[in-house]
This record gives sequence, structure tokens and C-alpha cells, in this order.
Amino acid sequence: MTPPLPALRDFSDRLSPMVVKEMRQGLRTRFFTAALILFHLVLGCLMLSYLFDMNQRDTKEVFWLVIIVTLLGVLPSRAFNALNAEVKDGTLDMLMLTGITSFRIVWGKWVSLYSQTLLVASSLLPYMIVRYQFGGVEIAREALGLAVLVLGSGVVTAALVGFSSQKLLLVRLLMAATVGSGAFSIGVFAYLLAAEDFIGQEISQNLISTGATQASLICLGIAALAVYLGYQFLCLGSARLPCVMTDSHAAIKRVTAMLLLAGLVAFAWVLAWQGFGQSVIIAFAYMPAMLFLLIFGMDLVTEEPAVKGEASSRWFQKAGWPSGVPLSCLLWPAPFLILLAYEWRRSQRWDMEPWFMTLGFMAATFVPLCIPIFRRHSRLSQWWVVQLLMLAVGIVLTIALETMRYGDREGYGFLGLLFPISSMFASESASSADRDAIRFLGFFTHSIWIIAALVSATRERRRQLSQTHA
Repeated sequence: MTPPLPALRDFSDRLSPMVVKEMRQGLRTRFFTAALILFHLVLGCLMLSYLFDMNQRDTKEVFWLVIIVTLLGVLPSRAFNALNAEVKDGTLDMLMLTGITSFRIVWGKWVSLYSQTLLVASSLLPYMIVRYQFGGVEIAREALGLAVLVLGSGVVTAALVGFSSQKLLLVRLLMAATVGSGAFSIGVFAYLLAAEDFIGQEISQNLISTGATQASLICLGIAALAVYLGYQFLCLGSARLPCVMTDSHAAIKRVTAMLLLAGLVAFAWVLAWQGFGQSVIIAFAYMPAMLFLLIFGMDLVTEEPAVKGEASSRWFQKAGWPSGVPLSCLLWPAPFLILLAYEWRRSQRWDMEPWFMTLGFMAATFVPLCIPIFRRHSRLSQWWVVQLLMLAVGIVLTIALETMRYGDREGYGFLGLLFPISSMFASESASSADRDAIRFLGFFTHSIWIIAALVSATRERRRQLSQTHA
């Protein structure tokens, strides 16, 4: 007779002490306990509605709305003040004495929060089985919708953990609102896939029609991109902890970024060679590359400069915006190469608009380096403030142009060339006679911002080298 297994009284010793500490604190919080109890009370009431023959469609919609709000809203929101609270409480100083790296601190925060999300998601299995027994449920489609929510929750949680390193509440709210818009898009897709029968069946049939191998590759590719985005957000937070810690992820994340973009460019050309349409190239190569570059570019150009004494190391491996600016310029040709594959499949003449928009987004990431405002706070906060100001200028200019008669707009659209984002708005709202001219001049104004950022980074790098040699 085999002896009984010992009772599990604590976490395994194989886990990191930082992860165990965070998981203990997270599971004992009243917020998580109250949210878990309320979550299951609501779902339990929905299951009782099946017994009383209520409208199954309404019950299904409410069921998935509760899950979406919980997994994409309630649970990730706990990361809003995760790192900033550690800074205020002074616990980072004690962790620094142990020699733990900054990435392990951020990783422990994320693992603690996301493990609780996985716990809540796994507790949905009995409800899924009960609803399947009552009929009217496509278990494969709903399982895919739940997988989308679980994967999206991990990315949203990682983004909020990374952005929680900022001190200013207004900046963190702005960042959280941007992340919330992405979470809303994920939630809408999961709702349409799992709760809307007609649209959900159409999505699943389109996925199945591509073939088992291609459908599996699409799902694995999306999952891999989500995992990497989560990793990038965690690196963003670890690089901005207000303490000096050993961290080797500065070089790792840069090498993996180059490999990822090279893979997307190669994938775009393979799609073009295999005869896929422009919409497939845009959806599966261009859009992921742009999303990644906007996030990674923001990280590169807002890293704090290296401490004195380390400026002589290789620029590629050195953390800080002086080395991040030229590296970002080396990475940005990737979407332009993807656009070449896109244009190669077109039978018409080349369209200037996507090239103009791509160069505009590239220049927008460098504009905060050239505007000396709001720099007494972190560079990441300054980056977001400048982007918000440029967006406001573009919106105001668009409203002003839209209030004019179409024939009176001629000449006013050129005011948007001051900033990259405003030029995008102006090119869309200007008269057709000025639209091509604005885009043509925009290539030059965008290039000026990029060159100015490179000059600023070069001057800062030389200053660091002179201090080191002195």
C-alpha cells in the first residue's frame, strides 16, 4: 500500500522567493477574495436561470460580459499602482540588498497577479460543462474565446505593471486609458467569437477554411506575439525602477527585437510570394510590426542614460536613450520592407499614404527628444505628455478645417506640418488639391525630426564619453 502524499501546506521551494512573496500577499488581499466571491455568485445566479427556462441568448451574453469585465478589467486593474506602491513603501531598498535584479522584481509582480487570473479562469470549467449539458453551446468556439481573454489579460496586466513605475498619477491614468482601449478591442473580439452565434461561426469557419496547419500557425503566431508584448512591457517597467540594480535584459530585449522584426519581414515576403492578398500582409505582418515598433520605440527613446563609468561599453548593449535612438532607426526600416511586399502585390500605382503614415509614426516617437518641456519628471512621462499635446494639436486643426467650407480649406492644411501627428490629421482633412503636397512635404519634415533626435543622441553620447575619460 502506497503511503499517502504529504499535505501541501506552502509553495514549492523551486519557486522564486519574490514570486512566493507576491503570491502570498495577493491571495490574502480582501479585494481578490471579494472579487472572487462576487464573481461566482453572479455566475451561479446565471446558471440557475437555465433551470427556469429563461432566454438562453440573454443569459449567454450576460455570462460572457461578466467574464470579460472580470478578466480584462477587474483583475488587471490591481497592477495600476504595483511598482509605485513598492517605491513609496521603501521595500525596493531591502530587495536591493539581496542582489535581486529589477526584472525579477517586476516578473514577480506579474506572476502573482496573473496566477490569480489563471485561478479565476480555471474555476470557469464547471460552468462551461453545465452550459454544455443544457445545449446550445459550441464548446470549441467558447474555449477559443476564453483562451483569447486569458492571453489578453496577461498582456494587459503586464502593460499596467510596466506603466505603474511612473510617479505621476495623471500620466499613469493616460497610460491606463491607452491600455484600456486595447483591452476593449480584445473584449469585443472575444464577445463576438463566443456570444454572437452568427459572427462567431463566421470567424471560426474562416479560420478552419485556411486548413489545420495554417490555422494552427496563425494561433501560435498570435500567442507568440502576445507573449513577447507582455515581456516587452515587463522590461519597460524594470528599466525604470528608481534604484540601481543589475539587469541583463537591456541587451536581450534588443537582440530579440531585431530577430522578431526580421521574422515579420520574411513572413510578409513569403505571404506575397505565395499569392496572398494585401489585406493578409497588412493584418499579419505590417500591423504587428507597427504595434511592436511603437511600444519598443517608446521604450528605447525614454530609457534613462547609463550611469557614469559604464559609457564606454558597446552602444548596442548599453541601456539608455543615446544608444536607443540609433538602434530604433535601425529597426524602423522593417515596416517599410513589409510595405514593399504589399506594393509588390498591387496592380495599381504605388500609394503614398501608407508610406507617409509609417514615416510619421516613426518621427513621432523621436519628437519628445527634441522638445525641452516636462523633463523634470521621467522621460517616459515626458514622452506621453508630448504625444498628447501633438494629438491635441491635430484634433484642433481637424476641427478647424472641418468647420470651413471645402473650397476655403486650401492652404490651411500645411499648418499641420509642424508635428508628425498633426500632419496626418491635416492630410486627411485638407482639400484634395493640397493633400499630395502635404504628404510630399511631410516626408521632409518627418526626416528633420528624426535627424534632430540622432544629433541629440550623438551629443549626449559624446558627453558621456568625455566624462568617462575625464
